Parts: sequence; C-alpha cells; structure tokens
Amino acid sequence: MEPLPNKQGDAAGLIFIIGAKCSQEDYMDHLRAIQEKTPYPLWVGIPHIIDDLPIPVGLGVYIDNIKGELEKKHGFAPKKFFYGGHSLGGTSIGMWAHSNPETAEGVFIWGSYVSKSIEDPALNYGSPVLIVGGELDGWLARITRIAQSYDQMKSSSLGYETSKYINPVVVIPNMNHASFLNGTAPSTVQKTDLRSPLTIK
Repeated sequence: MEPLPNKQGDAAGLIFIIGAKCSQEDYMDHLRAIQEKTPYPLWVGIPHIIDDLPIPVGLGVYIDNIKGELEKKHGFAPKKFFYGGHSLGGTSIGMWAHSNPETAEGVFIWGSYVSKSIEDPALNYGSPVLIVGGELDGWLARITRIAQSYDQMKSSSLGYETSKYINPVVVIPNMNHASFLNGTAPSTVQKTDLRSPLTIK
C-alpha cells in the first residue's frame, strides 16, 4: 500500500502479518486508517503467505521478500520498520521482532500477546510493543490472557510510569477477535468469538 497523499516528513514502513486463514484484503481498511492517522508518509507491506498460515518458521523469508519488493519497485529501504500482526500473525511477528530488535522501530499485535517466555517485556522485548485485545475475544486472546499482559506491564521492573509507554496493553470494549479484520472470519473464530455489536465501517 502506497503512502497517502499530502503527508509531510520522512516516510516510514509497516510490515503487517495476517491472521491464519485470513486474506491481505481483510486488513486493508484498518491499515489505511493507520495511514490516515499517521502525520508522515507510511508505506504498508502485507506479505503473501503460503496457505494463509503465518507460522513463525520461515516468517523471516516473507519479511525479507516484502522488504525487497518495496526497495525494488519503489526505492524504499529504511533501516527499521514498524511491524504488526493479528491473531497467529501477531504471535508470529511478535516472536520474530523480539529476535530481530535491530530492525524494529516498534511492534503492535492485535488479538494476540507477547509470549510468556519473555519475562518483563517492557524491559526485555527489545523494542516498544503495543498489545491490543478485544473485550469479547473468544479465540486466541481472551480477556483473561490480555489481563496477564496488562499485569506484566504494571509490575515491570521499569515502573508503571515508564512501562505503560514501552509496553502498553489496551483492551477495546465491544470488540471481538474478528473485529480486527474486514471480511468473513475463519470458521474456528466464528464458533468461539463472543458477539460484537460493532461494525467495521
């Protein structure tokens, strides 16, 4: 996705990883909204993932491919990117970015969370990471799991006044797991998600 017109300043890049069995198109409205809110030009790359299954193994290949495409087609090659993802894609990009912090300007994950293996994420994750959960998520990131991430943030050794900016954890009222995409949710999500009164548009 090319940057929107009439933006000022140096361009930035965002690479977004889809949820399992979701499509690139499912996220374009939300990602365009991020472009609209961003004051500077923002390039967005959404890798095509085989079988729409963004498992951690091999994720780096997809990321390198989309970076190469941005450079070859558009001459855009920043040293650092923002990374984002939803559901399994959020978990996978979260793990990848933690292992490659030198490439990350920041990370956001929707309907997902940082692995419990990373103690005190505000201190040890490697870059700022935003966790966004839905109050009615009945699938991967139920409210109790997001509450654990919130507790990690509040109890960080850095202190809450610092950690809330490095590792913010947000729960959006009335959102469920499918609210982060625009389209038909995978059948497993449909079976478990709590009903949301929200619409995408």
